[in-house]
Amino acid sequence: TFFLEKLLFTYLRKIDRMPSIMTRFAIGNGLGCCALLAAFFVELAVMAQDKPNTLSIWWQVPQFSLIATAEIFTISTSYEVAFTLAPTALKTVSSACNLIFFSISGLLAGVLFVIFEGWMPDFHADDPKSYKDAHYDYYFLVLAGVCVFGVIGSCLLRPYFRRITSVSKHVV
Repeated sequence: TFFLEKLLFTYLRKIDRMPSIMTRFAIGNGLGCCALLAAFFVELAVMAQDKPNTLSIWWQVPQFSLIATAEIFTISTSYEVAFTLAPTALKTVSSACNLIFFSISGLLAGVLFVIFEGWMPDFHADDPKSYKDAHYDYYFLVLAGVCVFGVIGSCLLRPYFRRITSVSKHVV
């Protein structure tokens, strides 16, 4: 957050090159997709091992770095929308709506997990081969598809949101 908000975003605002809100949402979703693709490839590497615990934990650094950066883009931008574009009297309502959307995304992830739980059987430490029938890789691809949908939706909504932003600036 410090790097993005205090350094990068401050610099981009200073030179008048700050990406629009919907562009930042698209970037966040795109980074989320990249994180899930990284997780997909790590899962393929794990599945190629004879023993599941032999792959270095460092293989997971890219996916967690990417998802953390993606969350910074999407979450900080959603709070910016809630607190800067809403009229003063509705800032609390706007913040509550923002939190409801976070809940919906958590619900969606949970529903997808239940739908695809057959791909993800429990791992039993006493039976190291029990992970061979698991397909977390498929689940990561489904979630990456959801992120692609988020990128496309963000891009398609840019003109609409640009209009809303300009109207909001004149009202507030």
